[in-house]
This record gives sequence, C-alpha cells and structure tokens, in this order.
Amino acid sequence: MSARDDLQKRVASAARTLAVDAETLRVVAEMRSSGVRPILLRGAAFMDLLGYSAGERAYFDSDLFVDPQSFRVAEDVLRRLGYRESEIERVFTHDRPQHAHTWLSRRGVVDLHRTLIGIPREPERIWDILGSRTEKLPLLGGEVEVLVQSARVLVLALHATQHAGEAGVGSDLVRALSYVARQSWEEAAELSRLLDAEESFSAGLRSTPAGAELADALGLSRETPQSDISRGSDAFHLAQGLIWLSGERGSSPS
Repeated sequence: MSARDDLQKRVASAARTLAVDAETLRVVAEMRSSGVRPILLRGAAFMDLLGYSAGERAYFDSDLFVDPQSFRVAEDVLRRLGYRESEIERVFTHDRPQHAHTWLSRRGVVDLHRTLIGIPREPERIWDILGSRTEKLPLLGGEVEVLVQSARVLVLALHATQHAGEAGVGSDLVRALSYVARQSWEEAAELSRLLDAEESFSAGLRSTPAGAELADALGLSRETPQSDISRGSDAFHLAQGLIWLSGERGSSPS
C-alpha cells in the first residue's frame, strides 16, 4: 500500500470513528437524562486502553453496558432516538443472544449489553462488580463512562475468547500484551476470579503465544470454558455473519 493510500485509509477510518463517537455521546446523553447509566465497553474505550491514534483502528458500533434493571428503559430510549432492533434478532426470538441486543438506525449501531459473554454470574451481580470499577473518558468535548484499565483488559480477553480467530480482535490482544502494564493484568486476573470468569479470561489470553505465557505466569486455569448459552444459537451467529458479509449491517433505514 502506498503512503497516499495509507493516508486515505486512515482519514476514512478516522471519519467513521468520529461519527460513531458523536452518536455514542448523543445516545449516552439521552440515556442519562432518562435515569440510565451506560458504560462504554469498547470502541473509544479500547482506543484509549491501547493508545491507538486517530484513524489507526476503526470501529463501527457502540457497545453500551447498562444495569439489567434499566435495560428496558434503555431500549425505550433507543426507540425514541429512531433505533429499531436488528431484523435478525426479531427472527431468532428464542435463539438470539441474551447478553446483548443490537439496535440499528441511519445514524449508528448500538449493541446494548445486560451482561457479558464468558461471565457466568448473575447479570445483576456482574453489574454491581463492574459498575463499581469505572472512570470518565473525555470524548469529543463530552465524556463517557468506561471501565477502569484492569476491567477493560478483562473485557478485551473475553472478547478474544468470543471471537477467536478474527484478525482485529487478535491484533488488539497482541497490542495489549505489549502495551498494558503487568499490574493491570494481575488485577484483571483477580477480577476474573471474582466474577467466576477465570477460564474464559485464560482462554482469551491463550489465543496468542505471548498471552499463553502471561496466563501461565498469572497462574490462570488451563480448563476449557463451558459453552455460554447467553451467546445464542450457532444458527443465529451464522445468519448474523452472512448479514455482515453482505454489507447490510447498519445500512437499513430507521
């Protein structure tokens, strides 16, 4: 790739992420005004965690984690803002993922989380634990609430377990292993045990050679994590993948 092509790619990537960030702030502000406390799990939270510069890493949706008790209110907020549930989730009424629902509009895509895949504890307990480990992240003249660094590291590793083999996820993990201080990994290991998610955390780390070495150094389990029924059926994820490949995700009218 030429220097000019690389520059154009970075500019386009920066423009996309700026649009996502602006929409994230709009959604967060509306949720807060309705008494909902959203925590941004990925996107800008990972950009900050991993020290990416503008345009270096693109993302296309907003992953927002809310108190399970506020989930329905958060969904009502999204409806007011012109979002609708993904068509694929309407079709798979019973077999869709239970950890999060995907909402679409002309302005963006929101994955609304009540819990996280790889953490078997009750959603309310997960919220109590993770919700007490947050900080503010400046974003486009505003701010969003994100998890502290050790909790974001945990989420990154769980994401690697969920999406094993995907290039972007793997590169994020590799970067984190060289970029994030050892203390944060140690704290993440302790947090994984508190959440009964040690096996999933370890599996994510062990998806890379350097991560496997760290997992051993941290004394993490080598057990294979049990299947998480909250992730939905394989048929759902196959259908979702086909939609991604067809380029239809997020392009439907609100």
